[in-house]
Amino acid sequence: PAHAARTIDLDTDWDKIAQASATNPSRSWQAEDLAYVMYTSGSTGQPKGVCIPHRGVVRLVKETNYLDFSPSQVWLQLAPIAFDASTLEIWGSLLNGGRLVLFPGEKPSLRELGQAIAAHQITTLWLTAGLFHLMVDERIEDLQPLRQLIAGGDVLSVPQVRKVLATLPNCQLINGYGPTENTTFTCCYPIASLEGLSAVPIGRPISNTQVYVLDADRQPVPIGIPGELYIGGDGLAQGYLVGAASAKPNRPDLTSEKFVANPFATGERLYRTGDLVRYLPDGNLEFLGRIDTQVKIRGFRIELGEIDAVLAQHPAVREVRTIDREDRPGDKRLVAYLVVDPAATTAIDWRGFLLSKLPDYLIPSAFVIVAALPLTANGKVDRRALPMPADDRAADPAMLVAPRTELEQQLTVIWERVLDVRPIGIKDNFFAIGGHSLMAVRLFAEIDKIWGQNLPLATLLQAQTIEDLAKVLGQKESSATWSSLVLIQAGEAKPPLFCIHPIGGNVLEYYSLATYLDREQPIYGLQSQGLDALQQPFRRVEDMASHYISEIRTVQPHGPYFLLGYSFGGLVAYEMARQLEADGEQIQMLALLDCSVPNLPNRRPSLAQSWKIHLCNLWQLNFDERSNYIMGRISYRLTKDNERDFIAKSLYKPEDLTPQLFNVLDANLQASEDYVARPYGGKLTLFRCQVQDLEHYLHPEFGWRDLVGDNLDIYQVPGSHFRMMKEPRVRGLAAEIRSCLQLLPPNTKQDVL
Repeated sequence: PAHAARTIDLDTDWDKIAQASATNPSRSWQAEDLAYVMYTSGSTGQPKGVCIPHRGVVRLVKETNYLDFSPSQVWLQLAPIAFDASTLEIWGSLLNGGRLVLFPGEKPSLRELGQAIAAHQITTLWLTAGLFHLMVDERIEDLQPLRQLIAGGDVLSVPQVRKVLATLPNCQLINGYGPTENTTFTCCYPIASLEGLSAVPIGRPISNTQVYVLDADRQPVPIGIPGELYIGGDGLAQGYLVGAASAKPNRPDLTSEKFVANPFATGERLYRTGDLVRYLPDGNLEFLGRIDTQVKIRGFRIELGEIDAVLAQHPAVREVRTIDREDRPGDKRLVAYLVVDPAATTAIDWRGFLLSKLPDYLIPSAFVIVAALPLTANGKVDRRALPMPADDRAADPAMLVAPRTELEQQLTVIWERVLDVRPIGIKDNFFAIGGHSLMAVRLFAEIDKIWGQNLPLATLLQAQTIEDLAKVLGQKESSATWSSLVLIQAGEAKPPLFCIHPIGGNVLEYYSLATYLDREQPIYGLQSQGLDALQQPFRRVEDMASHYISEIRTVQPHGPYFLLGYSFGGLVAYEMARQLEADGEQIQMLALLDCSVPNLPNRRPSLAQSWKIHLCNLWQLNFDERSNYIMGRISYRLTKDNERDFIAKSLYKPEDLTPQLFNVLDANLQASEDYVARPYGGKLTLFRCQVQDLEHYLHPEFGWRDLVGDNLDIYQVPGSHFRMMKEPRVRGLAAEIRSCLQLLPPNTKQDVL
């Protein structure tokens, strides 16, 4: 994109860089200078950036009074980097000599979170209110190592707080409150007892922070009287930024609306939170709710107008109003009410429409079509008159499909308990009946307890009904239903895309990729024999290819075929294409994802070239990836793992490694080593990662030109080999694959069962 930064090409400017001064550049940053910009939801549909100065971050974690920031604390960095709680986690530890443990992924299961706490003996942890409630209900024993637990982002449940006070006597529980505009925390309440309280207070302002409870005329209100909370002090943001990056706020209108002159201190500012609070007799603050259209759902601050602005873009929408509802205590959710054009007679996938434009936490759990939006006497929408989302399944019993097996019956009981919806049929969609990501965490925690299967949360994206989820669990319990062919995404309008497993034998890597491809594109995965621990895996690529061809012919007897293979799967896909070509079949697409020919000749770069390669690699990675890259290289040099152990560590967590996985991994490694690739007469498309290890960097074509000649197309994709199929890199890869599929001849004749 267009920018004003100076571009340095390491390839051409290397000599200039090498001749530069060895001393650090001189730069004296001031406390008022910008530290970061964090975007929040905007009522116009355009997110606004909150500009936080260095002073705000220092004020949050240095010489303050609400937490123990001593070097003995071990912190877990669990919050997403774009969520302001990460400011507390990262700088609370690093600026005070503590230890920071980086959680390896997003959206952890409760079990994974508990394992991380135990493995690293975490002492200080921040949890959103929703995740706090789940951990207390399901796995409170996993919180035993903690000495400080901060929860917030929404109202804390009194029963759960009391359970923590009774169960974790050595842990200080703190209710933390604060908007992004005041650098994470404004008030904190160390909870010792809730005696005489019906709600958990948000407490008092932390050090170097002032709060005021004011009426509509910005005059202080007495104790016990509700008013709007205003914030002052060193934590205040500079203002708002919208659009192009800048060193200073560029929306003075938004800034002046929320950051106002302090009527009690000349020359200072206050931030209007829009939160309704009141003073308790002991001087602590009690949170009462919002006074505008901004709400908090599961820790995320949401402008309801942003959702309305996007829904209003749909041609069938005449009017729309999104509200937050709490029909079940403790389960606050978003519901969108729409007045649509009567000519729109077909059902509209509102969720799918929003998912293409908004993150998942902004997607309402229910969409209600109304004839008109009810209004109050003064012409405003009367939210109290908006109907509760109807349970169409209860109104029409024919829509309910009862459980047919014991497994489906057990899952139904779990779903009804987790979702608090009754009755539920086996064909009901998890998300359509109010499910969201935190409920998914609880659902999979229950499955883990009963069946001992720690399924990835992504499974729910492909198995969104009890019927489908039971099939997934059934396949894992019985070899009778085992098949190498796995349906990842259904579709009818296009020929199927067959994806062959990488070295680990599993096809879960393709689930994320499938979510970014065409919804009408049927996608199948081919997984290794032997993952069920009952069959022996193949140990020759030729045998795998022959078996997988017989499997894909059960759904597509004849070509043209579309084949895709990631890493080792690329070798199998290549051999499948050769065998199909020899059988007279047409291969419309053969795509290999970062796969080289077997036994690629070793070309070791010089020391100078090695440093240049590492710098080029690091330049293309984000902060987290750079850390993983450096630690991976250090680990590789120090441990001297063999190839199997290195791959096992890269693909799995130690507790996930089972004998059958090692058996499959050994078989596939042997097959890769023994395979001799022979020439292929068709076209080959190679998707090559821009970040490569030293052994592959000097092979820009990965050796395929020698086998396919000029029938080779190469696409450079961002990221590294082990990260290309994970967020956020998988999105770019999917875009390139979509482009390739669109370039293929349309209306290709096919024979699909």
